[in-house]
Amino acid sequence: MLSLRVWLMIFSLFNFILGVKQINAFMISYKDKVHIPEGCQIAIVSPLAEITGNKKAAYAYLSLTEISTHSPFFSLVPPQALLSYNKRWQSYLVSITCNAWKTVIEKELFALLARGFQNVFIDTVDGVEILCQKKQECCPQIIKQATALISLIRQTIPGKIIINRGFFIYPHIKRMIDGVLIESFFFKRQGQSWVRRSEGEMEWLRRWIKQLKKERKFILAIDYAPLTPKEEEYFKALAQRLGVSWTVTDESLQK
Repeated sequence: MLSLRVWLMIFSLFNFILGVKQINAFMISYKDKVHIPEGCQIAIVSPLAEITGNKKAAYAYLSLTEISTHSPFFSLVPPQALLSYNKRWQSYLVSITCNAWKTVIEKELFALLARGFQNVFIDTVDGVEILCQKKQECCPQIIKQATALISLIRQTIPGKIIINRGFFIYPHIKRMIDGVLIESFFFKRQGQSWVRRSEGEMEWLRRWIKQLKKERKFILAIDYAPLTPKEEEYFKALAQRLGVSWTVTDESLQK
């Protein structure tokens, strides 16, 4: 029987042959002050963070379908465009087809560029699917607008773009992005606990990973479940076998 080390070598060789971009070290933190080590290839951070260290690795957070009540641009969104409220993050799901939302995205882009960011992490991409479920008759228009917004980001940002999941609209935007972060990879929230994903759910994700590799996207993953160091080592190796760079953190992303 092949050892885990041999399997890792085989998967690494397979990824090299396919031309898959392998990320060996990444981090995600929304702290006010973040130090990015030199060996870190990707660091997802708040656009307001004070960055030291390897600034070229920084990816500024940008939300595609939600706005925080603390955003300096919150007042630009008309009340009728504010939909469901996320108490945990103190943010609203936004009707992205309203004219004001494009203006908000533009202002956020100009602000992060002014602070020296070259790369962007687009969060709440799955919100497009939620909006389509809320207004099924408007789904084609919602997808069209989401695609247009990501195209705007692509035209504005000189560096790379990573999206959080977003499989629902991935076929429409795949040529505009460089990588995908799969949040809640091995574990999903169930009530107040975190539970392992079913084999059916993992198989669905493995099919997506295969497609992302084929299209030469780098693949990151994150989990929030409380794990022991030994468990972290196990899941990190398991993710590496799939060609995924994985890490675990706390849900507040303040590590």
